Amino acid sequence: MCGPYRLGDGYRCLLAAALLKPASRGEVRLRTLDPTAAPAIDLGYFRNSTDIDRLEEGLQLADAAATHPELTRITHGSRLAPGQDVIADPVAVRAWIKATATTYHHPVGTCAMGTDPRAGAVVDTSARVYGVPGLSVVDASILPEPLSANTNIPTIMIAEHLAARLRGVRPDPSGM
Repeated sequence: MCGPYRLGDGYRCLLAAALLKPASRGEVRLRTLDPTAAPAIDLGYFRNSTDIDRLEEGLQLADAAATHPELTRITHGSRLAPGQDVIADPVAVRAWIKATATTYHHPVGTCAMGTDPRAGAVVDTSARVYGVPGLSVVDASILPEPLSANTNIPTIMIAEHLAARLRGVRPDPSGM
């Protein structure tokens, strides 16, 4: 995203590669039976090698845009990281990705919805927790896989839909 932010005699931009639908999966586990104890969280970065392949490709595309003459005309080629020497070296770029990757702050799926708890589903299609009568989970954690967008609106939609179900209201198929 280029903005009207002057930096010396040019402008600054942010070009980044983001993996919105990673193939890798992490996990959240209880450490103890103490409900106040923090859980063990493993984000599982790069458990599936296609994720790092896709991020490397994304960085190559961002670099191509950053070095395009029309963009360098206004940025004067200034950049923060990674340097073109890193981008050009397949080993170095993968090491840079692993060292600098961070979460996109939209985790989902820790209580994934599904029809088969043996396959990892935690809640059924009505958000009821398998094996715990009377308990439901109604938040982004029930989304079975990451979205290619922010999770706010889908989470509101889930809550509204399930609240209507609890009230016995049938959704209007026309969406009105």
